[in-house]
Amino acid sequence: GYSGCGLMIKCEHPQYKTKPKYICKESDGCSERKNPGVQDEWMENGDVSLYDDTRAGVLMVFFRELKAADAGTYRCGVNVSHYTERFTELQLNVKH
Repeated sequence: GYSGCGLMIKCEHPQYKTKPKYICKESDGCSERKNPGVQDEWMENGDVSLYDDTRAGVLMVFFRELKAADAGTYRCGVNVSHYTERFTELQLNVKH
């Protein structure tokens, strides 16, 4: 993505449509997990907007204004149970 621009990321987990999904940054140990808190509705969480689409099993993450600090490796995950989660990693690069 480009600094100052918006960016949409789609995290697909079609096998876990109704399970709560999240995104977090690995450099902070995933200590701050961003999730919508509700499903099938856009919600703001800090500097991003999130939508947990239970029909498609997709978490949509919209960065409104990318900053250099947003760059890094993210974990896009889903809480399958209290003891199990599944996630994919993605690399976000921010260009000027």
